[in-house]
Amino acid sequence: VGHLEGAAGVAAIIKGVFTLEKGVIPPNIWFEKANPKIKDSWHLKFPTEATPWPQAGLRRMSINSFGIGGSNAHVVMDDALHFLQQYRLVGNHRTLVTPGSTGVRHQPHEGISRMRDALEGYLASKSRGNSVADDERLLRDLGHTLASKRTHHAWRGFTIADSPTALQNTLKGMSSATRIKSQPRLAFVFTGQGAQW
Repeated sequence: VGHLEGAAGVAAIIKGVFTLEKGVIPPNIWFEKANPKIKDSWHLKFPTEATPWPQAGLRRMSINSFGIGGSNAHVVMDDALHFLQQYRLVGNHRTLVTPGSTGVRHQPHEGISRMRDALEGYLASKSRGNSVADDERLLRDLGHTLASKRTHHAWRGFTIADSPTALQNTLKGMSSATRIKSQPRLAFVFTGQGAQW
């Protein structure tokens, strides 16, 4: 398409909508080789052929397009499923809901078992007559609270479940806690006009 000046991003948004709808990540036809400063440990992928987008979980993309005259367009788009759920609409989508991750943290190593017992008691106190949407909300709220509203201690354990009942079952067989050795590192990629890839 070329540079669209003040309309920078329009083509990328159209391409993004098709990508979300079709579930196929289009290739970057101009990619030759990655910058050697990009570490393998970052697990970045550069699609050189049409790649199926995994159907499990949220499909979200960030579009950032610059026009040659200085315009900048940025938009974050999600798949249709979450929009439809938010507004209680019926429509077509190609997204499957993926199980959530629930973190368990405590200062001493033995505290993991105390936290596990507390979570099992909490889940047992919740009624099982709820709808699937209520169960998803319960897991989402619990996961958010444990991940964002609790202190991040050195000893951690985790489990993955797609329903409160499954979470109760996996908590019973949860593996032992692991001591975190280092803080995770975050990488930002600023590609300019794309030639730096």
